[in-house]
Amino acid sequence: MFSNSPSVILDEAGKYTLFVTDTLTGCGGMDSILIRELTDYPPVPSGPDGELNCIQDSLVLNDGLMYTVDHVRLTWNSADGLILSDPSLISIVAGAPGMYILEAVDTTNGCANLDTVQVFANLSRPNASAGEDVLIDCDEDFETLSAENSTQGDSILVTWTGPGIDAAQLHQWNVQVDVPGIYLLEVMNMHNGCTDYDSVEVMYNPDVPTTLLFSLMDPVCFGDTNGLLNIQTVSGGEPMYQYSLNGDSLSAELMYSGLSPGTHTLAVVDANGCRLDTTFVLQQPDSVEINVVPFVELSIGDSLQLFPEFNIPMNEIASIDWSPGEWLTCTDCLNPVFTGIQDDTITIKVMTIDGCPGEANIIVRVDRESTIFIPNVFTPNDDHVNDWFTIFSDNSVRQVLKMEIFGRWGNKVFERMEFSPGVEQLGWDGTFRGQPLDPGVFVYRIEIAYMDGRIEVLHGDVTIIK
Repeated sequence: MFSNSPSVILDEAGKYTLFVTDTLTGCGGMDSILIRELTDYPPVPSGPDGELNCIQDSLVLNDGLMYTVDHVRLTWNSADGLILSDPSLISIVAGAPGMYILEAVDTTNGCANLDTVQVFANLSRPNASAGEDVLIDCDEDFETLSAENSTQGDSILVTWTGPGIDAAQLHQWNVQVDVPGIYLLEVMNMHNGCTDYDSVEVMYNPDVPTTLLFSLMDPVCFGDTNGLLNIQTVSGGEPMYQYSLNGDSLSAELMYSGLSPGTHTLAVVDANGCRLDTTFVLQQPDSVEINVVPFVELSIGDSLQLFPEFNIPMNEIASIDWSPGEWLTCTDCLNPVFTGIQDDTITIKVMTIDGCPGEANIIVRVDRESTIFIPNVFTPNDDHVNDWFTIFSDNSVRQVLKMEIFGRWGNKVFERMEFSPGVEQLGWDGTFRGQPLDPGVFVYRIEIAYMDGRIEVLHGDVTIIK
């Protein structure tokens, strides 16, 4: 090209020479410049295609790449994707699937270069199906939950969670559970991390026995084992019902007899094996208690009236029996009189109108020592003082069998048989055949019978004084 202008615009590479001439003197000079053509495009490393999935919802393009080319301006853009970071950096964060374009512009020559990278979406989710809610009947130990209606395949992982799941069942397609509650099934595609969920509720059968009505009869008497149980109605559950008393075998029996006092367990089991347990108490009746003096000491022949007390009203006592009856005034009365003859045990037995017995004992100790007094002198002078001769004793002597009085020469002047001691008028008045005898010494022979059956003959002398 040729130009006379002081400046030119060049559009081709080559060597250009500038000539300068002084028009007055004709002197001139020249210089040359070499113009090169800069047409290299800057490099554009957009990197490999990528994938978004259920685990990774964003993707770093050119992760970790260092761009060291000078004088290059980088710009990312996308028409259908989503740039989440600075688009002027070599690495960006892509937040959506789509086509991402990286433009590189050489700021020295204006040359631009483009490259694209595709971000795909792998969001296909599996299907989770835990099945219908289930009931555990009372006669069943467990129920089976199944995930087999869910999406299946080598890349599918199932996970169960719930109150009856242990580590061994965690990833099984079919699990056995025996605990009610909500069970959650997670189905995961391990290639993309996408999951689906379903839940199933496991419940115990709600139609179970809820109420058991029965009537009771306590044992009649203390210590009896004749209590009764009569089962009346059951509410809830599924007939037919069976019953167990105190852990015995199940039966359809509704009445149980021969029960002892105390706490008993009763169970009802319905047709589905559902069980209701309850307890009941049969009361121990009070024993028939008789309060008596437990120990008595008497002198032989002394008497004691007995006064028992009871812990029940008298109108509930059907019969009274005292024993042994030999020394009692009565055996079927309330307050007999006992005469102490020998050591003994007195027993009182009562029977209530319900047939309940009661019993008590009185231990009697008898002092068999006797006190006997026979005067050795008397004055039969009708002054009403010491006019009679007889034997005196305590209650140990039942009777004087015979009393005989003899004169000095052995002649019998008085005799009386079978009379009570201590009664002066039954003794000797100092006469013989109605005539008073002169003062003197007389011999007596007295035969006595004790209350305990012993016989004793007493001998001595007595003096008449006037």
